[in-house]
Amino acid sequence: MPPKGSPAPTQNSRAAAVSVLRTLLAAPANLPHVTLRRLNRFEYENTIRDLTGVEYHASDEFPSDDVGYGFDNIGDVLSISPLLMEKYLRAAQQIATKAIVAPEDRVSLYEGKRLPLPVAGGNHVEDGVMLFTNATVAVNHPFTPGRYRLKVTVTPMQAGPERVKIAVGFRGNRIAVTEVDGSVPISFEYPIECSEAGVFKVDVSFVNDYYKADAPPKERDRNVIVNAVEIDGPFGGGAISPWQAKYVPANSSSASLRSILKTLATRAYRRPLTAPELDRLAALSQRALDGGMSVERAAQLGLTAILTSPNFLFKVEPSDAAKPLDAYQVATRLSYFLWSSMPDEELTRLAAGASLLKPEVLKQQVARMVSDPRCAAMADSFAAQWLELRKLHAMTLDKGTFPAFSEDLRDDLIAQSKAFFLDVVRNDRSVVEFLDSNFTYANDRLAKAYGLGSVSGPEMRRVPVPPGQAGGLLSQGSFLMVTSNPTRTSPVKRGKWVLDNLLGAPMPPPPPGVGNLGDNAQILDAKTLRARMEAHRAKPECAVCHNKLDPIGFSLENYDAMGRWRDQDAGAKIDSEGVMPDGTKFAGVAGLRSLLLKRKDEFVQCLAEKLLTYALGRGLTSADEPLLKQAVQNARANGYRFSSLIETIVLSSTFTQHRMEGR
Repeated sequence: MPPKGSPAPTQNSRAAAVSVLRTLLAAPANLPHVTLRRLNRFEYENTIRDLTGVEYHASDEFPSDDVGYGFDNIGDVLSISPLLMEKYLRAAQQIATKAIVAPEDRVSLYEGKRLPLPVAGGNHVEDGVMLFTNATVAVNHPFTPGRYRLKVTVTPMQAGPERVKIAVGFRGNRIAVTEVDGSVPISFEYPIECSEAGVFKVDVSFVNDYYKADAPPKERDRNVIVNAVEIDGPFGGGAISPWQAKYVPANSSSASLRSILKTLATRAYRRPLTAPELDRLAALSQRALDGGMSVERAAQLGLTAILTSPNFLFKVEPSDAAKPLDAYQVATRLSYFLWSSMPDEELTRLAAGASLLKPEVLKQQVARMVSDPRCAAMADSFAAQWLELRKLHAMTLDKGTFPAFSEDLRDDLIAQSKAFFLDVVRNDRSVVEFLDSNFTYANDRLAKAYGLGSVSGPEMRRVPVPPGQAGGLLSQGSFLMVTSNPTRTSPVKRGKWVLDNLLGAPMPPPPPGVGNLGDNAQILDAKTLRARMEAHRAKPECAVCHNKLDPIGFSLENYDAMGRWRDQDAGAKIDSEGVMPDGTKFAGVAGLRSLLLKRKDEFVQCLAEKLLTYALGRGLTSADEPLLKQAVQNARANGYRFSSLIETIVLSSTFTQHRMEGR
């Protein structure tokens, strides 16, 4: 601005305006507070896994989280609706039952009247399923390794010289034949040993059918009614998980329940419990004991209450805005920043002694946590949102235009970018390699589709970038595909992505009515996409933004919508040259990469902004500018290593305080 040829401010006027703005931005300002943050779906899944050992797929059960400032962990947009609260309660009940197996949960009752009928020789009656002509009724039950007790209840219908006989089988093998006396319901118990997990068949057969037409009615037909099949177990080694054995051991007494709840709640709330909090949990669970329930059932009830508490669902921080975070709260911020999950035992131990607040200890923990497998969460959450990989899940290309496209290939592209990101993070490489690198990641399918050499197997592995091809994010199919349309590339989307995510210079939305190429005859008559875009840019109201967007997008036109290299488009040779508004000329992805490398400090600040937003869970303001500038300076002094950005953020007072006044 203003459009070319229009009156413009002098260079002195521009310099004066910039000086005033810099003075205003450098003035002391209050950092905004961080709104109380709810666990998003991804954090909930990970936290439940690390807290209880249960794999719960919150993304399948809970509504989508809202996004603010590019991320879904922003406190301002993470509300709780009545529907979500209901789902939290249902999830807590399911998780508690899976995490803690109570004796009451081991018994599975299959009522005879609800058992599936045999193929022949049986029908349902009021009390169960009646078997005749040597029929068999079966149930399929989920087993885990251990000992079980099978209880079969039957009602014999005697006739003939023998008593009714039934045979019981497990996994296709007969384990017992029992003679049934009398004429009223009677139960029989059988032990079962199961050595592996799986869904296995338990069956009950009638084995001595008898029918004599000329006999008196009560002696004419021998049958049996199966009233119920009850499976109790497992008992022994497979009865409870290692997690339950550690936190709710077998034969726990009612006297130990308070200690069990204290341990579980301390881990779940990510801080020590207060006495009133423990009293409330203990009183709730005690009611279950008073009602005759087992200690395990009472612990289940207590765990359900813990998992629906705001202290678990929210990352609770001090209400006093100027008060520094305590060591437990810093541990929580750190673990959800790097792992999207709760602090582990080492972080909690360091928080208990407050040594975590020492800068040298924080640095050591950052190094440890980045090397931990749980740091993969940064790729699944931070990188997936920064690089817009999540949008690819819902994107598809036109199969007529791109017959090589498949959903599997799309998933591979997402995995490639995540693996590339984690390589930079875990090996503490220079973040400049996001712009230019001599390696990438591929599996056999990607290597074949994109000419990345010979790779075997479906796993992602590091491979060198072939001579003449580009490395870094700019040449990855995930970026090139997510910035395309189903049938063609989109220079505008690609230019916008680079400005938004690599240079931190987002463009404003287009003016009303100028959102597409329109129906202008000059535009429609143009043969190439570039010619159509140039005609579109001739409009003054369009040129303001397109003069910045289009040159970047055109430089990437050698990549089609799948991200494969090409020299022509619709029979015309690709023109990948571009000129930025300041007159800088460049051509192709190599020219764009050189341009970005010259502006690498802008990229580093952009990445620091994204990381800080994600780490704090709030949008940034001018008060955060000094920290961002410091992050760039520290990165430059340390070879632009990824750890430098993380450490600058984690060691800052911005990260370790709820809000700083008068900064």
